[in-house]
Amino acid sequence: GEIGPVGKRCIPDVIAALKDKNLEVQKAAVEAINKIGPQTMEAIPALVILLKDDRDDLRRFAALTLSQMGSAPEREAMEPLGEALKDKDKE
Repeated sequence: GEIGPVGKRCIPDVIAALKDKNLEVQKAAVEAINKIGPQTMEAIPALVILLKDDRDDLRRFAALTLSQMGSAPEREAMEPLGEALKDKDKE
């Protein structure tokens, strides 16, 4: 990620922001996870929850972030990602 190891201190705050009700705050948190890099594995459960959000753009952003995290999130995120792909009502 662009931020790297310095961002590790921010991870608890970023995870809290993923749970915020404001869409822009959530999107910024997902972007921060991308920029911090692989140290953000503890954010995977919160990202998986976002895969079930009603807002299409947030679901896509969370899925993209999970896909860019490498192989570590596979076990935890694979089933929810598969379910998201099957959802015909949501883009």
